[in-house]
Parts: sequence; structure tokens; C-alpha cells
Amino acid sequence: MNMMDPAANKRMAGKPIDRRNARRETAYDISEIRFAGRRPPVTCMVHNLSGLGACIEAATTELPKYFILANHAKRLRTVCQIVWRDGPQFGVRFLTIPRQMA
Repeated sequence: MNMMDPAANKRMAGKPIDRRNARRETAYDISEIRFAGRRPPVTCMVHNLSGLGACIEAATTELPKYFILANHAKRLRTVCQIVWRDGPQFGVRFLTIPRQMA
């Protein structure tokens, strides 16, 4: 908190602290969440992403902690881990380096 500027403290009150370690870029990419086994993929929207993770929205909240994200717009796929959830949106950490899709 800024002890010298009470107005600045009021502006910051109630805003979440951004704990991201990498700069994110806005994406709005249609993608798929893919699972092991025969379960069909789930379509999702990647709202923003960095080299370390992404913010994704899906119509279902019933997702496993780990899955493969296939970003069709960027032709990349990577293994992800869900690190936070807020309704239909969730944040993921990339566990592998994104690779080109065949």
C-alpha cells in the first residue's frame, strides 16, 4: 500500500493481484480440450495465453486436472494442468512446450 497517497490505495482496493510470471497476449482462439481414452474432445475458447499458460473458457466445468489443449488457430498442442477455476473460465499451466500439430 502507498502510505503517501490514500487515493491510490482506494483505487487498488478490491482489485485482484496479478501473479502471472509471463506477459499474456489476447487470443480468442477456438480450441479443443482432448482427453486420454475414448472420451470426445470439448470445444473451448482460449481468451489469452503466454508461453507458460492460458485462460480458457469451456461449456463444461467437469474437466480433469490434466488434459491436452489443441489450439487450432495457432496449430499448437500442449499438456496442461488446471491451476484455478471460476465458473466456466479456468487458468492452466503448460506442462510441456507447445508443439506444432500434424
